[in-house]
Formats: sequence, C-alpha cells, structure tokens
Amino acid sequence: MGQGRPSMRVVIPKFIRRKGSILGLALLGGVVLSGCSTFSGGRLGGVEPKSANNALSNSSGDVRRVGYDEEVAEEDAGFQMSDLTPSAIAENAKGTFARLSGKPSNEDLAQGLKEEAEGEYLAATKATGAERTQLFRAAAKKFASAAARKPESSLEEEALFLSGESFFFGDHYWKANEQFEKLIAAYPNTRYLDTAETRRLAIAHYWLEVHRADPQSIFTFNLIDEERPTRDTFGHSLRVFDKIRLEDPTGRLADDATLAAANAHFLAGDYLKADSFYTDLRRAFPSSEHQFVAHFMGAKAKLLSYRGADYGGDLLEEAEKLFKTMRTQFPMESEKRRKEIEKAHAEVRREKAERVWRTSQFYYNRQEYGAARFSYQEIIDDYPGTPHAQRAQQRLDEIAAKPDVPPQRLKWLVDLFPSEQDEIPAIANQPLADHQH
Repeated sequence: MGQGRPSMRVVIPKFIRRKGSILGLALLGGVVLSGCSTFSGGRLGGVEPKSANNALSNSSGDVRRVGYDEEVAEEDAGFQMSDLTPSAIAENAKGTFARLSGKPSNEDLAQGLKEEAEGEYLAATKATGAERTQLFRAAAKKFASAAARKPESSLEEEALFLSGESFFFGDHYWKANEQFEKLIAAYPNTRYLDTAETRRLAIAHYWLEVHRADPQSIFTFNLIDEERPTRDTFGHSLRVFDKIRLEDPTGRLADDATLAAANAHFLAGDYLKADSFYTDLRRAFPSSEHQFVAHFMGAKAKLLSYRGADYGGDLLEEAEKLFKTMRTQFPMESEKRRKEIEKAHAEVRREKAERVWRTSQFYYNRQEYGAARFSYQEIIDDYPGTPHAQRAQQRLDEIAAKPDVPPQRLKWLVDLFPSEQDEIPAIANQPLADHQH
C-alpha cells in the first residue's frame, strides 16, 4: 500500500482507533472485526479443511458423470414416453455431453475446488508479505468457482462467504464486497450475515478514509489499485453504508451504518443530507448507543444548514429542541461536551434573536413604535446575553417617548376618500322582498 493510507491488514483499521476522528466515533458502539479468529481451532467456517493433495489422493478416479445413473446401467429400462418431454431431452443432452467430454459432476467439482481453496486459505494464514496476499486471492477465486458450480446449496452459501473473506484478507476489497453482496442477495438470512456486514462496514470506512486522504473526481478511473473501486470511491462507500442499513435494518450494524453515512455527508459539507441520516438514526434506533452523537451532530447539522434570517427558522427551532433533549436524556455525555454544546446552543440563540431583531427593525423603520417596543422586549426577555439584547435595550431607551403609531400624513387628502365603514352595498337600503320580484 502507498504511504499515508490506512492499512486494512490489521484486524481493527487504524482510522477506527484514531483519537478525535468523527468516523471512529461511528464505531464506538462495539463494531469489532473478528479477523481470522472466525476460523480458530484449525477449522474453516465450521468445516474441517483438507489439503489439495489429500483431496486428490482420496479420489479413486471413478468420478460419477453428469446424468449417469448406475442403477439404470445395470438393467436398461429401455425407451420410455417420458423420455420425449423437453426437460428429459435437455437432461439427456447434458448427460451425453458430460460423458463425451469426461467432465465430472458439478457437485464433485465444486467440492474439490472448495477443498483446494481451504488448503490455500490455511496456507495463506501462515504466510507473510506478497505470498500471503497471493494465496488468499488464489483461494478466493477457487471458492468463487466452487460456488458457481453448485448454486442454491449450502456449499454455495459457504463458498461465497469464504470467497469474500479470502478477498478481504487478500486486500482485494472491491471483490470482497462484491462476493459478500452476492451472498446476501442469494441468502438474505445467511448465518454469515453479521460477519459479512462487519467486513463490508470496514471496507466502506476504509474507502471513505482513502477518499479523504486523496479526493478524486468521479470521472477518474482506477485501473491499478485493487483496494479501491474502479471510480467514485466516496460514492461507493456511501452506497455500502446504505445497503447495510437497508439489507438488515434490525441488525446490530444498521445503526452503525446509518451514523457512518451521516458523518460522511457531514464531513463532505452536505449538512441537509447529514441531518436526514441523523434524524433517521434518532427515530429508527431509539435504543442505539449512538443516540447522543445523533442528537449532538444532528443539532450541528441543522445549524449549519440554516441559511439566514431571510429564510425559514424551523431548523433553528429543531436544533434548540435537540440541545434541550441532550441535557435531559444524556446528562453525563452532555457534561463531558458542555463547552461544545454551550457554544453551539449560543449560536442557535443568536440566530433566533437575529430573526426577531429583523422584525423589530421593520416596525422601527415604519415608525410603528408600539410594535417595535414589543419585539425589542421579546429579545431582552427570551434571548438575554446575546448581542441583540443589548442593542434592543438601547432602542427601547431611544423610542421611549415615541407614539405607538405614526401620525397620519396628508390627513385632509385621506378624508376625501370614503372609509371602509362608510361603504354600504347598494341593495342593503332596500327591503329583501323588493329583490325577490
């Protein structure tokens, strides 16, 4: 790997352990990678591994051919009408081709490839450097081939998982994620789901860190580095986060993936998108250990999304509610981050005071001093300590003797026009009965 890039060879990626990292905070809920311990005790995914040599030596060479039935071979049943059905014709053709080509059955071939891959996997765990990487990748390809030859079976399920694992430890993260996605698409309730999602979460975090260290355009193609996608590393990391939360919404990593996506958007400056993910985390995962972070970062995202007094103030109201909730529901966490919370909350109050100040200025400029006094007093009462409160008090002193409403200018001209009270509908002076004829 190049310099300055976090390594995925370690069980826990470096960026997770980095102090002060917002992305690292996303995994503080206990997302710990199990590494090779999944295969402790010399067993590979619960199956006793055999070396490729043993697998070959135990084979007698009399491999069953596809479509060949030993019982029928002893006593030919002869031609049957059922032999003319489309499915029978296709099966007979398949068996004939297999016998002529000498190809073993898919099941036997799949099992043989899987056993060879297991041997290479175990050899890789004992190797180092480039040899380790090559052995893992060779094992991954054989596991993938084994899975392809025995679809819709427990062998395929296990082989897909082990292929993803092998690519993962062989630092081929794009292929690793691809194999894990195939596994989950074919077997949504697979027993390997937790481990597969843990690997994918780590891969997505790694891609995000790579992007932050070396941002590249989505139009830049990567044809060399097998640790990252072909292009759009940032977009692919977000895609994986989103798929984890959608594929297993009640799983133990769904809230971690949601927080990771929120943090990624926050760091990218897309605060509205980040706010939507923080909101989803607060609502969909009320018992998540990330609730305090979702409140704190959500409030900051709302504040940063606010566009000023010329726009609506709903985001400010929502942010202030989150700050109040934090102090009530998370007193210990709030105390630890008291200075940050107070600073952010003060910013929210300053922006809200600015909105009322704008209204006060509107009335002040129209010389409607009664309404202006009401708004200035609201600032003093509701937002004490803000710069606007001091300014509001100065304005109150300035307009203390001013009339509530300005005097009517050109009153003689205004009196020439009828008032609304003087205007009466034309038919109002006649009895209702006169209009009925």
